[in-house]
Amino acid sequence: MIKKFFRIRDKIDSLERIRKLYIILLVCSLAFLLVAMNYFYISTLRDVEVLYAQYTKDRIIDIKKSFLKDSINNIINGIEQTQTETKTLCTNRLESF
Repeated sequence: MIKKFFRIRDKIDSLERIRKLYIILLVCSLAFLLVAMNYFYISTLRDVEVLYAQYTKDRIIDIKKSFLKDSINNIINGIEQTQTETKTLCTNRLESF
């Protein structure tokens, strides 16, 4: 009877060792998953930051181009308007002679 008790106790001890092993394995696997998820999150965040910076840079350049284009078109229109006013003024003076 005593031998049966020791056998049962040994089986329980071995089961507790297996449980401890599984708990350690579970904790290690969870830690590994957390580290892997953090790595992917941080790397994705860096990629998004780079893409956002590039998009912002391209957008700013496009805005500057359109502003310069509009400014130059306004200057050209002003010059053409001045030329036509000068021509009409000159033709009116010539006709008055």
